Amino acid sequence: MKHLYLLPLLLLVSCIASNKDAISRYDEIVNALDNDSLSAKHQQLLKETRVADSITTLSDDFFAKWQKVSEDLASQHINPTVDSLYQRAFDYIYNGNYPYIVISPSVTVSIYDAEYSKGDYSYKSHIVSERRYLPHLRKDKPVLYLFESVNNQLSSYLGGINDDTGNSINRKRAVQLNQYIEVNYGHWGGYWHLASMPIIFEISVFRNGVWVALRDSWHTGQTVFMPNDSDDIQSIDRWIE
Repeated sequence: MKHLYLLPLLLLVSCIASNKDAISRYDEIVNALDNDSLSAKHQQLLKETRVADSITTLSDDFFAKWQKVSEDLASQHINPTVDSLYQRAFDYIYNGNYPYIVISPSVTVSIYDAEYSKGDYSYKSHIVSERRYLPHLRKDKPVLYLFESVNNQLSSYLGGINDDTGNSINRKRAVQLNQYIEVNYGHWGGYWHLASMPIIFEISVFRNGVWVALRDSWHTGQTVFMPNDSDDIQSIDRWIE
């Protein structure tokens, strides 16, 4: 009977310990984010990065060059904490089977001095910082960065984009490119998704966990939450275009 009286106390102690672990994890992440963010200069250099002057045909040589430029970049601006969070969210969704994985060369990471609670948006007034980082993935296939120049060139190569030329989609080229990387036409038309799904937009760090906003198909997306006091990962919100 005495043990029954102790049960609420034990639960309280366990809850306090769990909360301390979550806060400790938050402090650990926040401290780690002080390093290796992309400066405005680095972000501009990424925008100016080119793999080829133009794309008139696809070849293994083009992808070899793209891989070389990506690997050279991947040796820089390494933040293991950002990469770990990015990898967990990516692996939670990814099920592609293409020779290459394509990701954005930058991801926004925001820190909030608040706890996350679904439906409560008051955390937005407690933002501490917002920085951009170069994400890195550890996979058993080459990872390419979707530089702005490559995205624009491949989109023009495929056709069907919102520009002044009024060119139509070249389906033969789309099928050919799809043999190398994942290719999705935008839900609203006039643009292409050339990065592998999921496309991770933002990582937000809260006192009780981390949520990641991402696109998981050509017309859907979701937010996943990773609590600081466990190894769980949960889908907490979904959207559809």
